[in-house]
Amino acid sequence: MNRRGHGNGNGSEREGSSVGLMTEALEMQRQMCDEAMSLVNAGVAMQNASPPNVAEAERKLTRAVDIMEQALSIRYRSADEKDAADRLNNKMMRYVKMIKSQRAKSVVGGGPKGRNLIKHNILEMERLPEVYTPVLQLLNNSNQLGDICESLKRTFGFQESSVLNQKEHLLLLLTNFKEQSGQDDGKKKKKKKQDDTETIDDYLRQRDPQLEMDLANKGVTRLHGRVFANYKKWCKYVSQKPKFSSDPLVDIALFFLIWGEAANFRQMPECLCFLLHSMLPKVNSGGNEEPGTFLANTIRPMYAELRRDSDKKTSKGARAPHREIRNYDDFNEFFWTKKCLKYDHTNIGEAFANYDKKGRPKIVKKTFSETRSWTRAIISFRRIFLMNCALFLATLGFSIDMVLLCPDSAIMYGEDVQPSSETGVLEILGKKYAASTDSSSVENTDDSLSDDINTDSGAGSQCLYAKLATCLGVEYFTSASETFGTLPQDFKELIEIVPFTDCVEKTVGRCKCYHDLIDDCFSDSGEADEVSTEGSVASISYDQSMCAPSWLEQVNSILDDEGDGLLNCGKCQIDITSLAKKPTRIMDMVQGMIDFGRDDKGPMALLGGAAMIGLVCVCELQNRFFSGIGMGFVGRSMPVPMKTYCRYTCFWIVLYLVKLTFDYQFVVKTLVETTLFVYSAKSTDYLKYSHFMLQITYHNIVYILFLWVPAWMVFLYDAQIFYSVLSVIYGSFAGFNLRIGELRSFRILRLTFKSIPGVFNRKLVPNIVEEKAKKKKKKNKKNKNDKDEMAMPLRRFERISMSQGAKPLTVKTQKYSSLLEQRDDDDVYSEMKTPNGTDEDMSSQSSRSSNIGSITGVSGAEFERTIPFAMAWNRCLTSLREADVISDRELNVLSYLIDSKDTVGRKLYPPAFLTAGKLDESIDIVLECSALYEKLKTDKKKKDKVLQKIETTMRERLTKDDLRVESILGSYKFSSQVLRILLGEEHKELDDCYNFIEEMASHQQILKGLKLDNLYLCRAAAAELMKSILEVPKKSTETSIKFQRALYKVIDSVESVINCLKMVLAKQENLVQMLNDTPLKPNSFFFPGDSQHYASLQLQKIVNDEAALDIVSRAYQLLTVDNFDAEPRSEEGRRRLRFFANSLFMDMPEAKPIRKIRSLTVSTPYYNEIV
Repeated sequence: MNRRGHGNGNGSEREGSSVGLMTEALEMQRQMCDEAMSLVNAGVAMQNASPPNVAEAERKLTRAVDIMEQALSIRYRSADEKDAADRLNNKMMRYVKMIKSQRAKSVVGGGPKGRNLIKHNILEMERLPEVYTPVLQLLNNSNQLGDICESLKRTFGFQESSVLNQKEHLLLLLTNFKEQSGQDDGKKKKKKKQDDTETIDDYLRQRDPQLEMDLANKGVTRLHGRVFANYKKWCKYVSQKPKFSSDPLVDIALFFLIWGEAANFRQMPECLCFLLHSMLPKVNSGGNEEPGTFLANTIRPMYAELRRDSDKKTSKGARAPHREIRNYDDFNEFFWTKKCLKYDHTNIGEAFANYDKKGRPKIVKKTFSETRSWTRAIISFRRIFLMNCALFLATLGFSIDMVLLCPDSAIMYGEDVQPSSETGVLEILGKKYAASTDSSSVENTDDSLSDDINTDSGAGSQCLYAKLATCLGVEYFTSASETFGTLPQDFKELIEIVPFTDCVEKTVGRCKCYHDLIDDCFSDSGEADEVSTEGSVASISYDQSMCAPSWLEQVNSILDDEGDGLLNCGKCQIDITSLAKKPTRIMDMVQGMIDFGRDDKGPMALLGGAAMIGLVCVCELQNRFFSGIGMGFVGRSMPVPMKTYCRYTCFWIVLYLVKLTFDYQFVVKTLVETTLFVYSAKSTDYLKYSHFMLQITYHNIVYILFLWVPAWMVFLYDAQIFYSVLSVIYGSFAGFNLRIGELRSFRILRLTFKSIPGVFNRKLVPNIVEEKAKKKKKKNKKNKNDKDEMAMPLRRFERISMSQGAKPLTVKTQKYSSLLEQRDDDDVYSEMKTPNGTDEDMSSQSSRSSNIGSITGVSGAEFERTIPFAMAWNRCLTSLREADVISDRELNVLSYLIDSKDTVGRKLYPPAFLTAGKLDESIDIVLECSALYEKLKTDKKKKDKVLQKIETTMRERLTKDDLRVESILGSYKFSSQVLRILLGEEHKELDDCYNFIEEMASHQQILKGLKLDNLYLCRAAAAELMKSILEVPKKSTETSIKFQRALYKVIDSVESVINCLKMVLAKQENLVQMLNDTPLKPNSFFFPGDSQHYASLQLQKIVNDEAALDIVSRAYQLLTVDNFDAEPRSEEGRRRLRFFANSLFMDMPEAKPIRKIRSLTVSTPYYNEIV
């Protein structure tokens, strides 16, 4: 108490120090708070000690409460001191309330020492709901053990807290299974659609005790089957029979009690099976072990050995290599062997601790020593490498067969290719690249041929061989007889005449290129200028189809026929045009590929490639049916759903088809042709390019090897590239279908915000049933003035009363709606309807059917649709504010405002951020139309219809976007209502001004009756008024200097608003005069003298009323929020809100009612350790 005497000592000294930041009173408060907090911490530590020191803890907490109450009673001389002391006072007040409430609970809970030592996680075991009664009876009244949990605790020595924990766990699990047993009886049935007319009677039905007990027994059977499925497999693996007791619930309880104390050994499921197997026969032994015996004699010895291995060090003190440390998997492997059956739960620790003389474990050995090296990756992916190698060889065989069947590469017919002899022809793998004749060409002496080369064909069109030779690309054309007078016998002779320059570089479509060049040149016709030797020019017509028909026929035969030196394009040219002419081309080509009567070795190469594919299939089948290791993964009873398996298989089939097609067409086939060319070329031509290689000249074999090495590496890796490409393509389609990332930016979130509540209800609110919208729109036969009310959604449960208990998801605005509904003028706002309120919007449960929701509040059917999402949205924003992700202003702008009064007419108000930037757009439209109206009004020739058309156009432009209407009407209503509340009854005459403005709006005569040139000025004045009200200090007295300053600022702001009203009502002289007289009115708001307290009272009426301040805040938000304020500044805040909204649009299962959801699992977290 000396501290208090010191605080009341020298008053002058205190006054002298009050000027500083830390006065004597504040220092005393801080010291008393620190002393009390040290006592609280000490008391809590004594409560949590083992055993707890309840008496000493209570004494320290009592002393702490006394010191805090003394500190709270300290009086401060100035308001600054009081403001500085508020933080610690609030902290101490919270602790005092918390300690006193804990005392009250402990007294109510009873107990010998006034403190309830028994705590619960979820359920209060002394006051269980009726739904848990059957399961509790089964646990407490077993025919075999009586109270199952207590009996097992005494028999095996489980800990008391663990038993209570697992008993609660079993209650939750079994009750959940009991409730589900009444739906499907444990069998898989086809899902039936629930009746939308399901009512509360189905959920609050009278429970039949006998039926409930039968359902509980069925739930026990189902849970028993699920829990012990792995135990049965383990018993089968170690050749043992399950040792279940006569009561299935006893088996379940024993397993969960073992599981509850197993700690990190839960990661060893076979260890739990062993413990259960050894303990089940002893459940009826009737032991009387002390609590903690099982932990001390079974779990702790095993864990001590595991901990010893985990902490093993080298001689230098470093952590031992992982190959020398046994981890959980190594210990668990021991329980897969029959050796474990020699032990039981009492001596299993001895097996763990059995070492030889060198300190190596003798019984529980390390079963897997991983050798970490770069070769491990190659060995692990050996199946992929082997399959890619087999596919490479198969593609190579297919390419060789195709190259020999379709020898359309021009490089094999050039001069660089070395024939086997001077008189022979080039032959590779049995394929001859030239005709086997003594002469390279056949001379034709037929008369028709001489006619063909005659350049003078008489009257009419004629053949121009020079032009034909130019078209074909003939390099040296002297005369037609020299070029076309002989018939080529093979493609080697043909390419000497026609070089096919544009076709040589092609890798695909060579046959088509050859044919296109020949067909284009021989089908050319038209007129040309002929220059004679004398210099005269004459125009002649030509038709190249008349040129050398025999030569053309021979060329087509070389290109299409099959044989030595021929290209066989008749079978190999596969394109849309050729397939349209002859659809059987593909079959002809396939038959040619597998024709073993061919002279070349192409079919044998194809057969070798097919053998590689067959080898891969045989190896896979052998691995799948005969080798568990060869599969490349672990897990024996892990079936894959057929749909998933088919989708997975089809994906990889498509991927490898694309890969093989690409590799064959652009890699392998081209390299095969190049290899054949290099193999047949002169070796000395390539030695100068291979100085860095071995100088081996045998068919350039080293050069060929280095050509194939990069291609082989690309073939092994390019599956990853195609996988990435196909994943992007497939993932894009899947993402669009799943609607992932539907809201790509916060701007899109704003645009679709009003449709989110409907999606939220469909996904997360199962007790709301909406009528499905009809696809076809019905014509509305009612009058246009009839209001089309939206149907009330059907709820399956009773409407939850919000008047009882805490309402954490509700913003407390008890008087918000009542203050806004002082005047029955909602019809004025209902006149403004936007065209967005269609039937489709009704089906999507959006609030766009009417654009006045943010003004008059959402109620009725729309309230029922929106309230679930609004509460969740507000809670999400609250969590962001607590994490300091968003600011207070952002919280206010983004939040719904919800009435907490529990009435039928309860309302909510959408967030103000939806109208961000819309007020500026609306004002711009109004000012533009107003300027045009005033301009045309001066023209006497303009009639009233033209002026009225401007008014109509302005309304149409505003109503195109419902947010524009919400912004401008909302700003007016909230601002005018604040002005009404502030000025009060003494200024009721201003209602005439409001009524006139609203009457002009309802009669569509705004431009005629009002002057709207200064709307931006009015907006700024109204915003300044709202800001000045919000800055008034709360709970301040009239004599406070801060309050007086704020009062004068508010009065000045009100005068500015009145002046703006004069400008708007400038066309109405009587109203302007009334506004001029308003500040001069006696006993009014504008005379805050010493004897006049009306202004102070009115201002305090708003400042001290939370609901009135909500209206002021809402008005300020609507007036000032812009696009910059429409989204959180923090990128993290925007990301979280987008993710929350995006998750609602994703394709996910619909929420089930609570009674159908799986129960919670009471699980102790794992101990964090290095494994």
